Parts: sequence; C-alpha cells; structure tokens
Amino acid sequence: MTRDKLIALLKLAMLVAFLTSAAVFFGYSQTGQAMIREVLTRLEGLDWLTARLIYVAIYIIGTVLLVPGTLLSFTGAVSFGPYEGTLFTWIGAMIGATLSFLLARVLGRGFVDKLLAGKFEAFDRRIREHGFTGLLLIRLLPIFPFNGVNFDCGLTGIRLRDYLLGTAIGILPGTFV
Repeated sequence: MTRDKLIALLKLAMLVAFLTSAAVFFGYSQTGQAMIREVLTRLEGLDWLTARLIYVAIYIIGTVLLVPGTLLSFTGAVSFGPYEGTLFTWIGAMIGATLSFLLARVLGRGFVDKLLAGKFEAFDRRIREHGFTGLLLIRLLPIFPFNGVNFDCGLTGIRLRDYLLGTAIGILPGTFV
C-alpha cells in the first residue's frame, strides 16, 4: 500500500471512529441524551441574546456530533417560537452542516477518490455539475437523514457553493415545520 493510500485510509478511519462514537453516545446512551436535555433546559433561564447564541452553538455542535436534529429543532421552536425558532435553528443547522461537509471532505474525500480510482468518474462529474438540483431534492424530501447527507456530500464531488445553496433552500420548509 502506498503512503498516500495509507494516509487516506487513516483519515477515513478517523472520520468513521468520530462518527460512530458520536452516534452511539448521543443516540443510544442515556448519559448523552440526558446531557442534551439538561443543556437545552438551561436555555430558559438565560437572557435573550445569550440563550439564542448558546442554542445556535449547541445546534452546530449537535449537527457535527450526529445528535438527532428533531430534538434540537423542537427545542428551538418551543423555546423561541415558530419564527425565531426557525431562524436560529436554520442558522445552527447551516453552520453545522457546512462543518460536517468540510470534515468529511478533508478526512474522507481522498480515500473515496483512491478507492474508486476513476470507476465512478462519470457519476462524480454529474454530481459536480448538477449537485445543487440533486441536493435540493434530497433536502426537500425528508427521507434521508440530515446529518448523514451532510457527511455523505463531503465525500462526493459536489461543489461547496452548490452544497450551501441546496442545503440553505432545501432545509427551510422542514425547519419551519
């Protein structure tokens, strides 16, 4: 195995270990779920600006750590009402989604390129050329998990600009609901 392939494999292993640990801790452990509830409950006692900034920060971190977005979004709606809740949830989701995308791009994209070695070049080119439309449809259909799509897109050739626009527009209806 070449040095480049080994480095790409190690980066991918780091990404998988990170995602697995976060998913298990926050998705399945009582401690992780209790931590989320406790932090979000404490928002109620804070001043207007501090509560919203902390909520956005929690949403960003939660998105990267694969915390189920439904719990976070519901908390935003209950804490801040439908309009402010949508705005601050959307901001947190966008920043968190972007960080997740970039993390996967940095740690996993090289491995995918080396693994596929041109086998899916046409597919990857289509994603690069039509990424906005495809991602917009994926985001509008609540079939695919938000956090999974964030990381998966980082492994593809979709341009960051298309990813940001498709995500920004595509998550608005679901965020409001």
